[in-house]
Amino acid sequence: MSIQTECFNFCKQIWKLSYRAEVIALIHSLGQRSGFGELMQNFVGHQFLTPLYIHYNQSDFIDNTSGIRLPTVLHQLSEKELSFLLKCHFLLNFINEQCVQKIVEKFPELKPSLNPYERFMSLDVSNFSINDCIDPRMIQPLVESFHKHEACQKILNEIPEDLVRLNANVLPENIKILFGGLFNSIREMPSWVRDIPEKNTNEYWAYCLIRCAVCINSILRNINQLIYQAFLREQLVVFNEDNIIYIGKHQSNFVCEDVELTIQAQEETIPCLPFDIVLMKYTSGKNEVKTFANIISLRFSIGIGNQGMTQGFDLRVVDESLNPYPALVSTSR
Repeated sequence: MSIQTECFNFCKQIWKLSYRAEVIALIHSLGQRSGFGELMQNFVGHQFLTPLYIHYNQSDFIDNTSGIRLPTVLHQLSEKELSFLLKCHFLLNFINEQCVQKIVEKFPELKPSLNPYERFMSLDVSNFSINDCIDPRMIQPLVESFHKHEACQKILNEIPEDLVRLNANVLPENIKILFGGLFNSIREMPSWVRDIPEKNTNEYWAYCLIRCAVCINSILRNINQLIYQAFLREQLVVFNEDNIIYIGKHQSNFVCEDVELTIQAQEETIPCLPFDIVLMKYTSGKNEVKTFANIISLRFSIGIGNQGMTQGFDLRVVDESLNPYPALVSTSR
C-alpha cells in the first residue's frame, strides 16, 4: 500500500490511544494561554516540538528577539504537561528514525538531512520507550511502505557510497537553498538545481542525492503532520463545492503543483494553519479533482454583501506518498 494509505491507517490507531483526550485538552489549553497561543501560531509545522521549543527558549521570546509582543512571563509548563508533549514528540521522532534507519545505517552522515526534527531542536527523551506510546507493531506497515519509496531505494541502491559521503557535509545547505526556491520561484533557484547534469557523473549523483533527501525530508514532515492532526481531531478539513467560492491560480512547475482557493468561512469550519494537510474535492472543467494538499499560506478578508468572512488558501498538492515534490525523484532517473 502507499505511504498515504498506511499513514491514514496508522492515524486510526492514534484515535484509540488512552492518553489522546489529555493531549487534545493540553494543546487546546496552550493555545488559550497568553503569549503561548500567539507563539504557537507563529512557529507552526513542528507539531509537538513547537510548544516544547517555546518552553525551553522562553528568554528569547520575552526579550522580544522574536518580534512578537509578549507578556513579561510566559506560562510555565507543568511536569505532567512536559511529559505528555515529550512522549508525543518521542513517538513522531521514533517513526522518523525507523523510516530512515536503513539509509542512516549505511550513511550515518545523512541523518541530519533526512529527519526534519534533527536540526531544529535536540531533546532528552531517554526516559521513554515506544511501548510507552503505542504498540510498535502498529508502526511497521507505515515504515515498510516508506522503505519502498523511490527516493529511499535510489540512495540505498544506486547512488555511489563515496559520493554520498563527499556531499554529506554540504547537503543541509543545499537542501535549504532548494526549499527556498521551491517556496518562492523556480527562477530563484541556482542552475545546479534546475539543470540535469550528464548521467553517471559525480555531478549527476550529487544532483540525485539532494533531490532524494528533499523528498524524504518532505514526506516525513507530512507524516508527522498527519499524525499530529490525528491526535487533535478525527477528520481533515475538506475544501469542496459546499464551501469553495473561487478557484484561483492552478499552476505547476517542474517539481510541484500549487492551487489557490477561496472558501466561505463558516462557524463549523475546522480551524487550520499553514502546514496542515487538507482534502480538496471539486470540479475543474471536465475533471473531478480529489487530492490532498499542504496549506502553504492563508488569509482572511471581509466579503461584500452577503458573502461574509472568506478565507484564501495557497495549497501545495501531495501525491500518494505524501510527497509534494514527486518530480524531484522522477527527473533524476
